Amino acid sequence: MIYENGQTVRQVHCLLNGKTTTGELAERFGVSKRTILRDLETLSLAGVPVCTASGNGGGVSVLDGYVLDKTALSESEREQIACGIKMFAQFGTDRQSAQKLAAVFSRTDADWIDVDFSGWGAKFDSDKFAALKHAVTGGRAIRFEYVGSSGGRVRRSAYPLKLVYKSKAWYVQAYCLLRGAYRTFKISRMSEVTVLPQTFDPREYSPPPIEIAQSDWQAVDICATFTRGVAYRVFDEFDANEITENADGSLTVRTSMPYNDYISGYLMSFGDALLDLSPKGLRDEITCKCKILLENFSKVT
Repeated sequence: MIYENGQTVRQVHCLLNGKTTTGELAERFGVSKRTILRDLETLSLAGVPVCTASGNGGGVSVLDGYVLDKTALSESEREQIACGIKMFAQFGTDRQSAQKLAAVFSRTDADWIDVDFSGWGAKFDSDKFAALKHAVTGGRAIRFEYVGSSGGRVRRSAYPLKLVYKSKAWYVQAYCLLRGAYRTFKISRMSEVTVLPQTFDPREYSPPPIEIAQSDWQAVDICATFTRGVAYRVFDEFDANEITENADGSLTVRTSMPYNDYISGYLMSFGDALLDLSPKGLRDEITCKCKILLENFSKVT
């Protein structure tokens, strides 16, 4: 039904924009009314719900509800949209709308994907996420409590600008009214989130990309050997090209990590499955922390 000049496709787009007449279509596309009538018949045979009405106020239009087909999506594109709909359906309260969209874009003969951002044994706080989404899309300020890196709770007010999923966690990029600067808040550390009546214009703000400031840490090359018993973690948390499988079954990882308070705690989480570690300075640091931990435990009655 598509001619070389694409006229039939353009006719569909014209019909989607409202009711018109065969005379107007003929004049617009430089063809006869008979050609337009033939094209409309072709569209009907192709499944486009063309409606015609005679008399005063009559004309030609496409049945309401066909607007989504304006996108002319391929099967692959429909599958991608269905995947995205399913991914974000859990974040909003209007699940019925998501189900309707899924029915339009997805195939009814397959349920091939399920997306759940919550951790094992933990429930994703969909209400908090929905409130943040509402604030971002509606240009509304928020107030919340935030647990900082020092462990203290601080009351904040901010203009939320963007929700970002990065490195297995959700963040909200915002303009912090307390600091008068852009800040990135980890959503799991936010509590008592309240959407305020105060509005702002998101077009006036442009948050920078989420990046760790290079001045905040220095990379260190580490070489760590683990027992085979924690292979599930090693292969989950390190790139395959960083892992060497040794003859005795142990696993050696050579990688680069930020040298900060996180790295020692992270490596200690492997417990006695961590067999060897370099550089020596990092090994000594972990040894010192283990001794302090042992002293703390010895004081417990």
